Amino acid sequence: MELIIIGVLLVIGGLLCVFLLRPRISGALMEIRFMETTPIADLASVLEQMRDVADESACRQYVELKGAAEADKPDAMPFSGERVAYGRAKRVRVTERQETYRDSNGRSRTRTVKHEETVSDERTSAPAYLSDASISGQPDKRVLLDLSAGGVKLDMPKTYDRFEPSNERRIGGSRVVGYKMTEHAIKQKQQLYVIGDVYINGGVMTLGKPSEPKKPFIVSTKSEEELINTNKRNASLALYGGAGAAALGLILFIVGIAG
Repeated sequence: MELIIIGVLLVIGGLLCVFLLRPRISGALMEIRFMETTPIADLASVLEQMRDVADESACRQYVELKGAAEADKPDAMPFSGERVAYGRAKRVRVTERQETYRDSNGRSRTRTVKHEETVSDERTSAPAYLSDASISGQPDKRVLLDLSAGGVKLDMPKTYDRFEPSNERRIGGSRVVGYKMTEHAIKQKQQLYVIGDVYINGGVMTLGKPSEPKKPFIVSTKSEEELINTNKRNASLALYGGAGAAALGLILFIVGIAG
């Protein structure tokens, strides 16, 4: 029976990879490869012309932008103290406890099991903007990055990673091993590659979630070439890995039925 269940799960997972995940990755790859980069100054001009003939709510463009991230008053990250354009910091408590179980022969055994619990998950609050050479000296034309919008594929490098052992007493029968502290951040003046809808909100150009659900929304510290190579690799993995998983699942299902 177990082989049948595992086989069915592998077939379903493999088909989802081939027919759902791969097309989504390929769609993002097509957008990245064939979209032209728009200078922010040109984008501002287009949106201003649209605002002359339409309501502000209708003024939006799906664009590819490249530029430098910046915050006027950058926040300091809680662990490293570094001031960044945007960042996220997590603190995770690691505990362990002894658990009793029975092995395949019915014998009672004891094992140590580790658990992780997020204690804090903070994001910087200072507004982050994108600027490029076309608007040099014109901070009012920068694009505000709405990084709290849902659906954003936010690619930030890990900039801090530390484990701090703990001498705390046991919590509910578990021993506190220590705390994992990590930070992911977009540094000041770091180059970004972004794709999304830019619209006017209160007179400010803002990058946010595309109005078309299937369009990718990307904010990345990687270059366009790096993103293309990553998506090519992921699309191939989804295709061949999914097909392989489905084939293996089918074999296990047949063996389970025959057995």
